[in-house]
Amino acid sequence: MRIGMLALAALGLTAVASAPAHAAPGDAEAVQEEPAGRQPGFLFGRPGAAVGFRVNWNRARAESDVHNFLTDILTLEQRDFDALGVGIDLGFAVTSRLDVRAGLDYVKTPETTSEFSEFVGSDGLPIAQDTWLSQTDFNASVAFALIPRGRSVGQYAWIPNAVVPYVGAGVGMQRYALDMLGEFVDAATLDIFEDHLQASGWAPSVHLYGGADIRLLQRLYLTAEARYVRASAEPSGAFDGFEDIDLSGMRVGAGIRFIF
Repeated sequence: MRIGMLALAALGLTAVASAPAHAAPGDAEAVQEEPAGRQPGFLFGRPGAAVGFRVNWNRARAESDVHNFLTDILTLEQRDFDALGVGIDLGFAVTSRLDVRAGLDYVKTPETTSEFSEFVGSDGLPIAQDTWLSQTDFNASVAFALIPRGRSVGQYAWIPNAVVPYVGAGVGMQRYALDMLGEFVDAATLDIFEDHLQASGWAPSVHLYGGADIRLLQRLYLTAEARYVRASAEPSGAFDGFEDIDLSGMRVGAGIRFIF
């Protein structure tokens, strides 16, 4: 009899242990909401701003008489004016597709050593000099996304799209500096002298660009962009009297953009 009572008690404990626990009010709702809150790219509202950093390669057009003069009398080539640089921009959302941006681009050619093509020194050595060109662009633009940057889910949730292509246009001011350091030949006396020749100034610029933002993380994008910059300026200093120096070029860049 005692064995039978113990068996019944054991069966009762097993039934209680295997019975489902009663969920507290609101627990089921919390379980259902948790995965939604952890969706990749889930944000609380559409971002209002973004900051981007990129590395640029500037393919210089180099089609002014200053460039022609230097490549004619020196062993410089047109491609010696191509440059590597960096860029940064800060954007603010106006609508779901339209941004306004302010940016800064800087490119600088390597210091290229060249020689006079038709002259050598009295010692038989080449007449050599180093040349470099730097350009700093301060610009403002508008960017238009070709597809929506994301979609709203409910009242608060916003999920950004994985890839967002865009186009844009803007204006700016460019600061340039052309430097040549080394030996030179006086065209009138054919004397050889050492000097640091410089030309610098400001020039208005316009630019068109297109690219794409590719989402890597919740707020981080990979950016690829191509930008054409058009600018020219009246040269000063050692190049005073020449026609406007060509500062235009095609810039291809890649970097990151952070939305917040």
